[in-house]
Amino acid sequence: FGEVSFFDMNRKQIICTLVMAFSLFLGGSSEPSSAQTGTPSYYYEGVKFYYNGHEYDITDQVKLINSIMSCKPAGKYLVIDGHVGPKNGCYCIFNTETESFERDIVGSNLIWRGDDLSTAVYSNWCDVCSYDGTVLASFKLAPYEFIEDLQFTADGNQVKVMIFNRSSQPRVEMVKLKK
Repeated sequence: FGEVSFFDMNRKQIICTLVMAFSLFLGGSSEPSSAQTGTPSYYYEGVKFYYNGHEYDITDQVKLINSIMSCKPAGKYLVIDGHVGPKNGCYCIFNTETESFERDIVGSNLIWRGDDLSTAVYSNWCDVCSYDGTVLASFKLAPYEFIEDLQFTADGNQVKVMIFNRSSQPRVEMVKLKK
């Protein structure tokens, strides 16, 4: 911690430091802090999200969220993954330029290419949807099945849908993306 004693830090600095250390332990980014770069910083704790010195209670956005699972940058946005239940969540899209929430996506397995959220695809129960909510595909799922994971194919023209089932191998379906 350089010349700063652990005991001289305030609560938010300690939390931010511990979050960064834990992230590094898990193989996360070692990006410099906002104090080093002058860029806004963000972190989360429980249901609280902190951006550029402001605190946001994510339950003010979506009442059912009981914990923030992750927060990932995507261009000018931060995608905040809120835990709702064992098979679904809610992604809150925060615009870092306006410092406001733009939309919420109820579902799971949200993925996108590069920094472009308009390429995003997610699952919601038996459906695979585009960023704007258009249903790209629906699957008949047995009571014990659920969409476990989504992955873009190497060419980016399709999404591989892994459906968990009772066998040792997931059922795999492909969804063609609209251009």
